[in-house]
Amino acid sequence: MLRGEEHFLAEAVIGGASGFVVSLLHIDPRPFVAVYRVARAGDYGCASAMQEKVTDVMNLIVASFERRPEIHLCSID
Repeated sequence: MLRGEEHFLAEAVIGGASGFVVSLLHIDPRPFVAVYRVARAGDYGCASAMQEKVTDVMNLIVASFERRPEIHLCSID
């Protein structure tokens, strides 16, 4: 199973996901590799802390898009 949302990577790996495919990975793969490794190793505290950093970056990117009136974020229900 793969997970594709940056906000839940550590949680997904801890829950049994075998990996993830995310849009921010191409910017800098190192934090994602680190989240994966510590989550697989069972270091839940460290995985959670690293996940917070990834989530902070994702929230920053989303917020920058939300401030641009010409860009419309939509969700598919």
